[in-house]
Amino acid sequence: MVLLNADDDFVEVIDGLEGVTLARAAGGTVEIDAARLVDRSTSDDQPPGGGVLIDDLLWDLPMPSGQDPPSVGDDILHGGEVHVVLKVERRGPGRRCRCAARWIEVSEQVGVLVDLQRPVWEDLGSGPEVTGWSTIAEDALAHIQPLAVDHDYNAAPTDTASTFTVSLSEVEDLELCEKVVAADGAEYRVDRILDDGRLDALPVLQVTRTLAAA
Repeated sequence: MVLLNADDDFVEVIDGLEGVTLARAAGGTVEIDAARLVDRSTSDDQPPGGGVLIDDLLWDLPMPSGQDPPSVGDDILHGGEVHVVLKVERRGPGRRCRCAARWIEVSEQVGVLVDLQRPVWEDLGSGPEVTGWSTIAEDALAHIQPLAVDHDYNAAPTDTASTFTVSLSEVEDLELCEKVVAADGAEYRVDRILDDGRLDALPVLQVTRTLAAA
């Protein structure tokens, strides 16, 4: 009878092993020489905003001796791709961990370039007022999708407001964004920010169009 060591013999008994790098969210990296890609699935998801590409991987990672298991929020780097760890399970004896990891991005086929802006406030003598706009992010890839058209029948003539959702990649200081300016000249007021900071989804802005495309 041959007895296998769950730690040291993992490399020898499983086909399809690959090298990956685990980048810790807290800093530092770990090289893993005998990772196994268990499953891969891709989809063109349609959350509010739609047009989002998702690539989900399931990895078996035998952690080197002395290294802690992966954590949610760590990145797995492989073949030029980066997937963030969403779930970690310890697998049997030894140091092997199974990690679910995801890459998510706006589809370039439906995406448009937008600038995200915040107001500049100044007191010109009669109290604070918006005197201009500064750019938080320039040429961010986004997908703009109609959400609803609201009618105000109390106005004369009837007033309408078109609302949209804007899906986009993670942007620093997104909570400061109050206006979206698209490459075609359309402008949108930011009403709500959804899902900012989530690992498994892209942030979505709910906006109202204030200026039509040129």
